[in-house]
Amino acid sequence: VGVLIVLSLACEQKYSLHVTKQTTDTQTTDASKYNPNFSFSFRFSSSVSDDSVWVATTSKHVYNILLDKTNNYPMLQWSLQDGQAAGTRTTVTEAGAVFSQYGRVWIINRKTPTNVPVPLVYQAADAVSYARSCVTTYRILDRSYVAMIYASTEGMMKLAQFPILENQSLGNAEVFTIFGSNIGGIGAYSCGIHQQSYTLYWAGGIIQKLNVTNKEYLGSAGSSGMYAMALSSDGKVLNSSGGAYTAAHEQLSHVIFQSSWGAGLKIYPDSCAANLSQCQNTRSITTGLSSLGPLSSLNNGKIAGLVRGTGAVYLIGLTNTRDINSDVSVTLIKVLNEDPYMYSDFTGSTTYAKSLDQTVDLRTLKGFDAQKGASNALLSWEAESGTNETWKGMSLQAKCFNDNTKAAAPMEDISPVAVAGERTLLKGSCLKPGFDRVQVKIFQTTPSSEFSRTRGFTVFATQ
Repeated sequence: VGVLIVLSLACEQKYSLHVTKQTTDTQTTDASKYNPNFSFSFRFSSSVSDDSVWVATTSKHVYNILLDKTNNYPMLQWSLQDGQAAGTRTTVTEAGAVFSQYGRVWIINRKTPTNVPVPLVYQAADAVSYARSCVTTYRILDRSYVAMIYASTEGMMKLAQFPILENQSLGNAEVFTIFGSNIGGIGAYSCGIHQQSYTLYWAGGIIQKLNVTNKEYLGSAGSSGMYAMALSSDGKVLNSSGGAYTAAHEQLSHVIFQSSWGAGLKIYPDSCAANLSQCQNTRSITTGLSSLGPLSSLNNGKIAGLVRGTGAVYLIGLTNTRDINSDVSVTLIKVLNEDPYMYSDFTGSTTYAKSLDQTVDLRTLKGFDAQKGASNALLSWEAESGTNETWKGMSLQAKCFNDNTKAAAPMEDISPVAVAGERTLLKGSCLKPGFDRVQVKIFQTTPSSEFSRTRGFTVFATQ
């Protein structure tokens, strides 16, 4: 009987070793030809949310709630330096959550100190002091950006664009004039992004569109009938009748959740995205949810919903993600006792996938024979709980090498990728004997919010 050595790579890249009995490979035809006798695992979440919810309140506080039921949903709290007791606009990036008020910008992640107020990273000197500013994030080529739209004192709408740096901070702002009038006088009340078409929408009086790659104004998209605008994952502005507060598209169950002023929660099939008010197959849930306001999807069958005034935080979803008429699960996870006046994405629901470039040096691992090297590498991936287990929306590349072959070993495109839990045979250099390092890259050629939510990866090989 062989021995399977499992080498675990944690997020901070510390290694541990334990031994288990070898299991039989029952995977795809190519993968089943190989019987590996060692493996290593590493954690990688492709979603920027890292399975958490961000909340900003009129008390100038920000909270991050980990969706860890076992540990009673642990939470961190910060305060915003120079914040106002007013509404906040939010987006979530690979560097953390970004918040904006009236031309100001803050960024926070779970490593940000909690014992001192979080300082501003930017304040537009020409921002109208009473006009709203909204934030979003996008990726152009291999660079990720945060953008804030605000109204300037010259009466124009402007976009401040910040590159996201490798140290998880924001670089210097580049400011563009994107429209010649502050329609309605309220600035950019809310905004949204369709990653695949690089189209940014902002609402202020009417909804307007912008191509973020060249900052070309694309015209008006009319009115959504919602207090805070929202988009479907395929870029449709979610239109509804009067009284709608906001909405969130939950991709796994293919439904749209809409909150309404004092009227509870409505659920629509996402086939109705273009015009929710005309949808024939609509459900209304009122029990306990009459004051539900801000919504943001987790894209795992659930959304996060916040109650204005009390700061109650709910997880909501269909018990059967394939049946819109199934029971609705409603779980209260926190009550903040503050007012979560905020929009629109506070879970990373509209954000592109994170990229990965991971190289593991097998020579540093106890139990590895550096003289012999390894051969015949395979890979499997683990999906986030409740998410779709089919690989989609991301590209995978890999190569295997040693000191002598590194330069010659090309990155190989790996496709198709097996479903979560099954093994995919890597190609080229990863089939040849003698390698002692494995490099794995995961990325999106075209940014999209529709992708596999991964929890971690395991690479198998033979020695």
